[in-house]
Amino acid sequence: MNDAKISTDDKPIIGTDALATCIGLLLYSEEKKLAIVAHVAPDNIEAIDKVFQIITKNKLRHVKFKYLIVPGYYKENYNTIDLIEKHMTDYIPFNLSEIP
Repeated sequence: MNDAKISTDDKPIIGTDALATCIGLLLYSEEKKLAIVAHVAPDNIEAIDKVFQIITKNKLRHVKFKYLIVPGYYKENYNTIDLIEKHMTDYIPFNLSEIP
């Protein structure tokens, strides 16, 4: 919970589960053939900060990502989803026309 991971050659498949009240965030770059997955706790964007740290550390600031926000089973955390979307569109160069 409240963590983020990037796929690697050694670990090409990554994911998260048991979202319940949490939110899953998936970023994917077709160009780089890599993914970043975050498990975001409600009203706490620590995992989003970790996503930005991964992007910066791996020099991915100019990579275009597609992204998908997956609400947990209990979907009452729409304010957290709005917060994630704001951070994503403000700081990462998503190709908005290709968001699934």
